Amino acid sequence: LFTGMPENATVLVHEALVFPNPGQDFLTVQSGRQINGACFRMFDASGILVKDIIISSTLEKVNASKIPSGTYLWQILYKGKIVEEGKWLKQ
Repeated sequence: LFTGMPENATVLVHEALVFPNPGQDFLTVQSGRQINGACFRMFDASGILVKDIIISSTLEKVNASKIPSGTYLWQILYKGKIVEEGKWLKQ
């Protein structure tokens, strides 16, 4: 039975969308305002970091024009912990 939460407890619901997927020169990270200030990172297939930005709005546009076509892994880190992750395909 759930009757309440302690006063010092924090609840963060993280839901982020990265689109379009597949995409080309730009991708958009859409998230709730609870992860503003989080870090969006994208890695190529060999694990090399290709993008590292701070999320400053609920709709963050990311320039991907200088990275080659391929499959990329992305993650959102908030307070040092991965809260979202996924794959993005650049055509």
